[in-house]
Amino acid sequence: ILIESAEGEIQKTVVSRHGLVEEPAWSPDGQSVAYSIDEEETGRTLHLVSLSSGADRTIGPANGTADPEWAPGTDLIYLAPGRVPQIMDSISGRVTPLFSPEPSEPHYFPRHSNRRDHIAIARNAGLAIVSLQDRSIRMIPGAGTFVRPIGWSADDQFVYADIVAPILERRC
Repeated sequence: ILIESAEGEIQKTVVSRHGLVEEPAWSPDGQSVAYSIDEEETGRTLHLVSLSSGADRTIGPANGTADPEWAPGTDLIYLAPGRVPQIMDSISGRVTPLFSPEPSEPHYFPRHSNRRDHIAIARNAGLAIVSLQDRSIRMIPGAGTFVRPIGWSADDQFVYADIVAPILERRC
C-alpha cells in the first residue's frame, strides 16, 4: 500500500509485505489503515497499521474476505472467520460481535451509516439494516438476494446498493 502524490510520485510506503494485500480501509482521521493480507506462512489475516509510527498489528484471522469498514470515529467493523461481523475499537482493541448469538448465515459488505447508529449489511436472504443501539435487524423488502450495500445518503435516509451477479455453479 503506497501513498502517492497526484503526479504519481510515491510519498510513503505504508505496507510492504510478501503476500496478497487487499481491502485497504483508511480510518476517518487518516492516521491508520486496516487491510487484509494472505501470506503463505500465516494464511489470511486482518491488520491495522499506524501511518505515523508504522506499527502494524494483527487484528485476527480473516478466512475469506474481511471487508474492513470504518465508522466515523475509532470503530472498525470487519468479518471474522465464517463471515461473522465484529466491531473493534481501534484504540483499545476491544472486539464485540455485532450479533449475539452469532448468526448461522454469512454476512457481507458491512457499511456504517454516517451517524454511526446503523449498519447496512448483505445477508444470504437480502439486505439488512442493523441498529447499533439495540442490535435489532430489519430486512429491506424486495431488495433481492444478491445486493451489496455501498453507502448511505448524507442524511442516512437511504442505503445505496448495487446488484452483485450470482456465482453460477457448473458441472464438468
